Amino acid sequence: DLEGNDGRERGEDDTNFERQSALFALAVADVLLVNIWCHDIGREHGAGKPLLKTIFQVNLKLFAPDPNRKRTVLLFVVRDKTKTPLPKLIEVMESDLVKMWEGLSKPVQYQDSQISDFFDVQ
Repeated sequence: DLEGNDGRERGEDDTNFERQSALFALAVADVLLVNIWCHDIGREHGAGKPLLKTIFQVNLKLFAPDPNRKRTVLLFVVRDKTKTPLPKLIEVMESDLVKMWEGLSKPVQYQDSQISDFFDVQ
C-alpha cells in the first residue's frame, strides 16, 4: 500500500515522489490497484494519466515481455459510480490506456508491443 499520488501531505507537484513510488510498487507488486472516482474517468490528472504513463515507461525499462513471465495486473477500482453505464466507462478507460501506451517513446524492440504484452488490465 502506497500513499495516493495526490496526497496533501506531500504538497503539489511532487512528481519525483510519484516516480519513485511507482518504480517501487512495480518492482515488488503483482497487482497495482488503481482507485479512481467515476467522475474522473477521462480526465487527464484526475484519472492519474501522468502516473500511469510513468508506470508504463518504467515497466518497459524493467521487464521484457515474456510468455513465461507473469504480467503485472492493473486492477481498476471505480468508486462512487454515476448513472453512466459501466460498458461506456470501460470503453473510455480502455481507449485512454491504449492512447497512453501508443504515445509512449518505446525502445525499438517494443515499438509494436501492446499494453497487454506487459499488463493484465482488469
